[in-house]
Amino acid sequence: MEAVDDESDSLGHLVFTCGATPDALGFRVSETLGVGEGHTQLTAVWTGQDGHFRGLVEGHHLGIARTAGLNGVAIDHPVRDDASVLGVLGTGPQARMGARVACAVREFDAVCVFSPTREHRETFAEELPTKLGVPVAAHDSADA
Repeated sequence: MEAVDDESDSLGHLVFTCGATPDALGFRVSETLGVGEGHTQLTAVWTGQDGHFRGLVEGHHLGIARTAGLNGVAIDHPVRDDASVLGVLGTGPQARMGARVACAVREFDAVCVFSPTREHRETFAEELPTKLGVPVAAHDSADA
């Protein structure tokens, strides 16, 4: 299916991905006109047994949750059993959700965060301790 970008008159496409299991069926749709604000994907899901609609999720939020979920599952495998500090590189939505999932799956004594932007790392360190349940320290180097 073709779509037109009003600003540039360029043609793009809507891309549909469909899938089904005995428990669920659904589709994802996105467009190829660009990235950034206003460009996203939608995912819709129905039950596989009776076809009842279960939900519609905007792609940006689903991508953050999907990535954090994978990190949560994977964190126990490569991490030493005695690891007590979680290091976070970045302070955006992926980093915030990733830290929350990591602290939900594993017990840490503290979190260290680095962002090249001082204000971002300090805001992260101020806002996240209540959500993570551990102290968060901002660092001005990823080596800290």
